[in-house]
Amino acid sequence: MCLVGFAYKVWPGYPIVIASNRDEFFNRATEKASFWEDHPAILAGRDLQSFGTWLGVTKQGRVAFVTNNRNLRIPSISDPLSRGKLVSEFLISDLSSESYSKEIEANADKYEGFNLFVYDGGSLPVYISNRGGRRSVIEQGFHTLSNALWNTNWPKTEKLRSKMVPLYEDNFAARRNEGFPWEKIFEILNDRSMADSEGLPDTGIGKEKEKALSSIRITAPGYGTRASTIVAISEKGEVFFWEKTYKEPDAEEGEIVSYRFQIGE
Repeated sequence: MCLVGFAYKVWPGYPIVIASNRDEFFNRATEKASFWEDHPAILAGRDLQSFGTWLGVTKQGRVAFVTNNRNLRIPSISDPLSRGKLVSEFLISDLSSESYSKEIEANADKYEGFNLFVYDGGSLPVYISNRGGRRSVIEQGFHTLSNALWNTNWPKTEKLRSKMVPLYEDNFAARRNEGFPWEKIFEILNDRSMADSEGLPDTGIGKEKEKALSSIRITAPGYGTRASTIVAISEKGEVFFWEKTYKEPDAEEGEIVSYRFQIGE
């Protein structure tokens, strides 16, 4: 997954809101979001190459997501462990956010660059990266994550922030029980406009590729946004989950699946 907006204790009625795009090669086998047969408490999409996931929630209220941290100037390692397993193994476990992140911190050099978010449903959420970011507790506010460290200001993360923050600041509909604005968030996640060349990050892939990857939704040949996912957890412990999947990089329409459940049931 390559772009996440995370609203923590700022959205009316929903202390946790996640809006995310997963960018991947379209020929990589993937299952759309569902409750897993081998771990029925987990709701997530699934990568069928490593059998991990990029984002998931559980019936106990555990939440995790991961993005790759892109810097081609750092040499690759041999036989790296799956970054998708960082998410799935946390969701399967009963470790606290702090305990799990400490375990990962001790073995961080066994993975290619990653950014990992974990929340156990009770204590504070934690972020950890093996690319210079210290393990840290997430504070109240709106946060963004792409392929650099937490809250790094890239054009796409700043655009996501500029579109999401007014949405929840103006969202008094939640207080009037008019529903969560998931359709509007999907519109935001479908923004395919690229950033100007000025201000693009330099991760070692060249300006042309940086520009191609600068939009909120990526539509490059054979590669792009495979899935957009929205997770909202209400003050009453209800989990709302929407996923829109695309079959082709430039597909106009996507297939939507949705789930709703009460934590602990």
